[in-house]
Amino acid sequence: LAKAEEEAKALREQAREQGYREGLARGEAEAGRLREEAAHVLEKARAEHRSLLDGAEEQILRIALSVAEKLLHVQMELNEEVILALLARCLESHPAGQELLLRVNPAHEELCRRKLQDLQGYLRREASLQLVADAALPYGSCVVESEEAETAVLLQKELEILSRRLLALAKDKRGPEAEAG
Repeated sequence: LAKAEEEAKALREQAREQGYREGLARGEAEAGRLREEAAHVLEKARAEHRSLLDGAEEQILRIALSVAEKLLHVQMELNEEVILALLARCLESHPAGQELLLRVNPAHEELCRRKLQDLQGYLRREASLQLVADAALPYGSCVVESEEAETAVLLQKELEILSRRLLALAKDKRGPEAEAG
């Protein structure tokens, strides 16, 4: 009887030990599976996070460009030197001509008339400058025409070109995988 009890006790201990090992093996296997699943979920979350940031980057850039454009317009309204600098750039870059016609947005006409003498300083001596308001020109834009050439500073168009270039750079920075997502 004592021997049978001892054998039963040994069998119970052996069964308990075997159950423990099997449970431990199943637990470790389940833990490994959960780690793999967690790693997959984490990688997926990182990819979604990158995708959201990439999408947000373009939106943020568009908002920043819009704000910059509005600030530039406000600056042009508050500081006549900004308009004069645009006009000077246009006049200086005009290649040649004796009789020049400066077309400006009507909002800039009065300033240009007041500063006509200063603006003529950007021309060659023998050139003459006439001023005309042109409602077809956007705010912050001007055109210089002569018998030989036409030079334009179209601020809105320049801002659009800058916007496209910046958005293209942001898209290039994200790389081809951003386009697939």
